[in-house]
Amino acid sequence: MRTDSFLTAAGGGPHSDVVDAALADSAPTVLWLDQPRPVAAPALDGPITADLVVVGGG
Repeated sequence: MRTDSFLTAAGGGPHSDVVDAALADSAPTVLWLDQPRPVAAPALDGPITADLVVVGGG
């Protein structure tokens, strides 16, 4: 018996054939590298305020 995960071993997960069919057309690529890089925005110049800032979101 092939067990791909704890769920399938416990009988609660999808059959591996269903998973294989669902992933058949997928590609092992990183989502944000799958499209061209956007045009760079101008640099911030001067003080600015924000409620939330994400630095280095990668």
